[in-house]
Order: sequence, then structure tokens, then C-alpha cells
Amino acid sequence: MDIVSIGFIVTIILLGGLIAYLADHLGRNIGKKKLTIFSLRPKNTATLLAIASGVIIPSITIVFMMSLSKDVRTWMLQGRTILKEKIEKEFELKQMTLKADLKAKEVSSLIIKQNDIQSKLNLIQDKLSKTLSQNTKLNIEHSDLIKTINKSKAEYHQLESMLKPLHTKINTLEHQKDLLQNEVDLLTTQNTFTKQEILEKSAQLRELRNVIEQEKTKSQKLMEVNKNLLEGFDSHLYATRFQQMIYHAGSLITEIEILKPKTKNESTILIQDILKRASDEVKKRGAIDAADSVVLTSIHASGSKKTISVNDQIDWIKTKLASIKVPSKLSVHAFWNTFAGEKVVVILKISPLK
Repeated sequence: MDIVSIGFIVTIILLGGLIAYLADHLGRNIGKKKLTIFSLRPKNTATLLAIASGVIIPSITIVFMMSLSKDVRTWMLQGRTILKEKIEKEFELKQMTLKADLKAKEVSSLIIKQNDIQSKLNLIQDKLSKTLSQNTKLNIEHSDLIKTINKSKAEYHQLESMLKPLHTKINTLEHQKDLLQNEVDLLTTQNTFTKQEILEKSAQLRELRNVIEQEKTKSQKLMEVNKNLLEGFDSHLYATRFQQMIYHAGSLITEIEILKPKTKNESTILIQDILKRASDEVKKRGAIDAADSVVLTSIHASGSKKTISVNDQIDWIKTKLASIKVPSKLSVHAFWNTFAGEKVVVILKISPLK
């Protein structure tokens, strides 16, 4: 309630008291003087004048207040309209407040969605960065592999160049063998040379045959090596150009949490179990579908050239499992880059659980 309303109410209260006093005073004076109007009895005249003063004085007061205050004038003349407008404005304000709350909730929801999208975008960017990094690494590995293939091709051509004179030598020796055989046959038929000469020619012939066999064996081995080289770089070239790489060197394949020390038998079962899991996992990724799709390999000890065998690795893992003091994990990792359709060569690792 504002000060104008309070002032108006106070004025009305005071005015009521003043009217009562003046009407009483006026009635007594009129009664004493026994005045009359409109041929009325003095008592009735006093009552009429008291009523008239009660009407006139408030009316004058109201007109006076309206002339002095614009707020009173507005309130008196447009009070109902203003009250109705006020109610309507309050209703509109309430509706607008509800709409504002809904909009605020929508904005909050949009902000949450935006944050989720931003988080997903950050993950995608991280994956893209990792993919680009892996792609760069693959390109380097591909270049190294191409160099190896080119080196193998050079060795292949070198072996080919070695095979040509070897075949020529074999042909020459075959020809010499045929000549010696003819001489021996001639000597035998003519019987003109001594037995000693025939034996010498026969010994030369046998020696020549041995040399020819050795050269043939050497030539066959070179051809086999050449064939293996050719198949090797063809398969590597096919893998790098057409096959999908399913694991990078060091990639995690699977892992098991270990919360307490294990006995030797428990460790054996645990290692068998994780290798079985790894085998199932690599088959899903496209490795060769075979009983030995996962193969443990020997590794070099860090800081030395000593090779740690598979059995030594397993014994070391069992020792670590028997003496763990904090929650740990046993994990299987790819040893080198592996393409679809190949066996996955792996190593075992044990580390604290983070």
C-alpha cells in the first residue's frame, strides 16, 4: 500500500470523526434556536441539516483531495479499470515468468547437450589425432617395408645373375662328362689302353659326376632361396597394400585384474585363461582362425642382448603373481604390427592397477 492510499484512509477516518462532531454540534444549536425549513418541525430540521452536513463535508473533502492529488483522482475515477489491468498484467507477468522458466530450462538443456557434443567432439579429435599419428607411423613402416622389399628384389636379381653362370658351368661339366664317358666307352671297346688308364678315366668321370651333383644341389638351393625371397616380399607387399592392420606393436589385446597373490597352480590357470581370451579377441578382429592364433614369443632383456625364452617369461609372471602386494593387472599385448589373416605374436605384462 502506497502513501497516497494511507493518507486517504487516514483522512476519511479523521473526517468521519469531524462530521460526527459537527453534526452533533449543529443539531444541538439548531434544536436550541428552534429553526425550521420547509415547514418542518425543529427536531426534523436539525436531523435534516445534520444529514446534509454529513453528505456535504465528505463530498467537499473528496473533491479537495482529488484536486490536490493526481493519484487520488486516478484512483477514484479509474480504480476498477486500473485494478482489472493490474490483475491482467500480473497474469501476463506470471505467464511470461513461466515461459522464461521454460526457456531457461531449454537453455540449460541445450547447454548440457552442447557440453556433451563438445566432449564427444574432443574425443573424436583425440581419436583423429591418434589415427593421424598411427597413419604417420604406418607410412614410415610402409616405407621401411618397401626398402626391405627392394633389398630382397636386389638379392633376388643378384641370385638370378649367380644362377646363370652356374647353369652354364653345369652344362659345361655335363658336356665334359659325356666326353669322358665316350672316351671310357671307346677305351673299353678298343682295349688299346691299359687297365690303369681306364681306372684313371673312370675316377675322373666319377669326380666330374660328383662336381656336377654338387653344382646342381647348390643351384637348387639358390633357386629355393630365390623362390622364398620372391614369395616373402610378395606376401609383405600384399599385406601392406591390401590387408587391414588389426594390431599395432604394443597394442593391448586383453587384461585381467588381480587383487590378491596367486599360487603356482592358480597362476597357470590364469595365464591359460587370459591367452584363451586373447585368442578369442584376435579372431574377432580378423586374425587367423586357428588353435594357435595367439603365439607367445621370446623377448630381449632390457639393457642387454640376452634373450628371455617363453618358459622363462611364464615363470617370471608366476613369481610376480605369487608376491603381489597391491591390486595389479595381467595383460596381453601385440609384439609387432599384425595384419588380418595372420597369427598374433604376443607378450605378457604385469603392472599395478590404476
